[in-house]
Order: sequence, then C-alpha cells, then structure tokens
Amino acid sequence: MSLGPEVLPLTTWVENNISAIYKASTSDAFNEAFNAFLHEDAQIYVNGNCLTRHEYKRQLQNQKLGEYCASVTFSNAVQVPVDTVGLTETGSVGVFYKVTLFDGALVHDSHIANIVTSSLNAIVTNKPEAGTKASILTEIWATERAL
Repeated sequence: MSLGPEVLPLTTWVENNISAIYKASTSDAFNEAFNAFLHEDAQIYVNGNCLTRHEYKRQLQNQKLGEYCASVTFSNAVQVPVDTVGLTETGSVGVFYKVTLFDGALVHDSHIANIVTSSLNAIVTNKPEAGTKASILTEIWATERAL
C-alpha cells in the first residue's frame, strides 16, 4: 500500500541540485540546473566576497571548463526545516562536499583532476511571486577551495 509522495528533505534537494550543476554535460543542462537551483535575486557570498548571480554562475562554469566528467561527494549535511511547500521543505541547510572534475586532456594516459571542496550554507524558500512552484535558493554563503 502506497502512502503517496514523500516530502523531499532540504539536504536532499540541495545535494541533488548541486550534483545536477556539476554533472551537467551540456551548457543547456548546466543553465537549466543552475536556474532551478538559484533565485534571480539570490544573495551570494563566496569566500567572504559578495557575487552577483552572473558572477557565481561564471565561477561554476570556469570550474567545469574542459571537464570530461565530474564526481560529487557529500561528506556531511545539516538542515533546519521551517515549512513545507508542495513536496519540498523550506528553511536553512548546510552541506559539505567535494567535487572532482576530470579534464578531457590526458597526461601519461590519465585524466587531470581538479578538486573543489566546499562548505555551503543556504536558505531555501519558495517565491510564488516569481511563479516558482518549488523551493529555490535565495541566499548562499560558501567557502570554496580549488586544488
């Protein structure tokens, strides 16, 4: 007997969207994942610097430059749910993750790997005035380190 659809936890929603951005294999897929994740007026801070949405998008695209494939690993997550909108929770969430981006170029028969580690804290809300029917990030505070 099915109990019906389950509410998607904040951490799962954020992890799924981060993975979709980094694993997007075309620019259209990247844009779709990015737009589904981040509100147009999101406040974004990376390593203490305030970025526009466009600057943050460009930063993520630059991390993926030359990417052959990506692996995203989440090591920890916390959430403070506030409300449920549809089948997604809203509230605050923090995730720690590592992205390994394998470059298309080969060196000694191996792909070059670029690693990004991040601690991302975000507020997930619903913006019905913008026509969204699902939750969307409105604020991000991230600390990133690229190796």
